[in-house]
Amino acid sequence: MSARQREVEKELETLRANLTAAQQEQDGIRAANAAREAELKLEHNAAMDKLADENKAQLEELNKLTLANMDNLNKMHEQHGQDHEARLQRVLTSHKDELQGLEMHHKTLLESKEKEHKEKVTSLEQKLENAQGNAAALAELEKIQRELEQVKVRMDAPCDPH
Repeated sequence: MSARQREVEKELETLRANLTAAQQEQDGIRAANAAREAELKLEHNAAMDKLADENKAQLEELNKLTLANMDNLNKMHEQHGQDHEARLQRVLTSHKDELQGLEMHHKTLLESKEKEHKEKVTSLEQKLENAQGNAAALAELEKIQRELEQVKVRMDAPCDPH
């Protein structure tokens, strides 16, 4: 194997390692995105639990009030719950949008890197095939050159007429 072939082989190995690393990075990003989504769900559940606790406390307080005040407080409570739920929904939607945006960005970036590495691998494989073809052609050329030299030596040798 020539030095050039070894060099191409080494570069091919490096590109394959880079491709593997890019795929592992993509797996890591997917795992990070899944973890972030789980974290957001936990935050949402905690907020919903807190809202439920707040609602329960407010309901207990309302039961102690007079019937006239109960109607007013109940209306305020319902509006507060709806507002809080709407805020939580907006936050959750915002987090989901952010997560989706990050995921799409990373996916696009990784697909681009993967395509680039695959193109490099294909190019190096072609160079390797060409180098192997050139090595075979060179060996054939050397063989023909030796035969030519042998023919010339025979032609230059004095002929014995006897």
